[in-house]
Amino acid sequence: MAKKMLVTRREVFSSAHRLYNPSFTDDENEQIYDKCNNYHGHGHNYVLEVVVEGRSTKKRVM
Repeated sequence: MAKKMLVTRREVFSSAHRLYNPSFTDDENEQIYDKCNNYHGHGHNYVLEVVVEGRSTKKRVM
C-alpha cells in the first residue's frame, strides 16, 4: 500500500488599498472611511498556507 504524504506551502504577503469617493470632499472621505482613506494606502498582512494530501503511486518516494 502506498504511503500517505503531506506537502505544505506557506506564503506571507502584504496588500494595501485606499477607500476614496471622488464625489465626496476630503473631509467627508476621512469621516466615512477613516484610516482606509489614507492617501498612501491602508495595508494588511496575510499568511496563506496550503496543505495537499495524497498517496505515492511509486515504490520509492524522496
